[in-house]
Amino acid sequence: MRFHFGTSEVLGRVTTCGSKKLEKGHSGNLILDLESSIAVAMDDRFVIRSYSPMETIAGGIVLDPNPGGTWSAMRELARTMPVDPKERFGYLVSHQWKTPNLTGRWKSLFFNSSEQIDEWQDELEIFKSSKGFLFSKKGEEKAQDELQSFFNQSYAKNPFRPVITADAIKTSLKWSEAWFEIMVKKMLKAGILEEEKGGYALSGYTPEFSQKDLDELSRVETIMNQSGIEPILFREITELCGHNPKRVGDLIHILMEQEKVQGLGSNFYLHHTNLKSLLHDIRTFFKTNHTLTVADFKNLTGLSRKTAIPLLEYLDKNQFTVRQENIRIIGDALNG
Repeated sequence: MRFHFGTSEVLGRVTTCGSKKLEKGHSGNLILDLESSIAVAMDDRFVIRSYSPMETIAGGIVLDPNPGGTWSAMRELARTMPVDPKERFGYLVSHQWKTPNLTGRWKSLFFNSSEQIDEWQDELEIFKSSKGFLFSKKGEEKAQDELQSFFNQSYAKNPFRPVITADAIKTSLKWSEAWFEIMVKKMLKAGILEEEKGGYALSGYTPEFSQKDLDELSRVETIMNQSGIEPILFREITELCGHNPKRVGDLIHILMEQEKVQGLGSNFYLHHTNLKSLLHDIRTFFKTNHTLTVADFKNLTGLSRKTAIPLLEYLDKNQFTVRQENIRIIGDALNG
């Protein structure tokens, strides 16, 4: 078929969105699959003519110049999209609720009706975020339900990890960064979510531990405590307690949440009691010394270079010490 947009002509095909064919005199939404690119805007008018002989078959207006998604998703979108510009605006804002657009983007999309966007926004009760993103009440409700469902499903799979990272939430739900910020802010304010170190958790959620869980937690904590001020590797903990790595990771995560264990990086861990003892010794060392070398640290702790270096790097990162080339001085966290 030939499609005429203003003075431009392009070949293409038509796909209906339902099971019925459109009869003469009837109207309906269609998907146009054009063979070459052409510049069009929403609500631009066009004419469809047969290829040969060239006869006018129908006319129409552009409802969405660049739909996305799978073919089935596009067919459903086209089938339900309103023709009226204002209704279509509200429909698309709700439809694209996971990835809201800025006001300027909507005005650009609705080029032929851009001056009416602000008016439509008020009439349709569409909200604007502090950064200018538009969203509907329906989209907000969907997002809240989806996020709560995501947390509940995550807890059902792994009750020992109440805190979920922002990246895990956005990736799993396919939310844009802007939408994530909008919804998390609202749900924190409403008391539905709580911000925790490393991510977010449902308010009031507390994992329930069986006696078996408590025994295994105690075993892992004992192993780490018995290691003294020498950092212990995750692999070593796994070997000593005899559990599979995933289970050990969950148990360590709980101990870290309970602030009983500290991760040092590079898969090294240290019990908080032993970390406090180490920090006390370092603070005492700096009372009579202005600088700390690696050799000093090894003599102070009795550690080998293998475990001394990751521990020193942790101390630097958390401002217990400040590295200056090959020596260290006392940091603000120890001065307090």
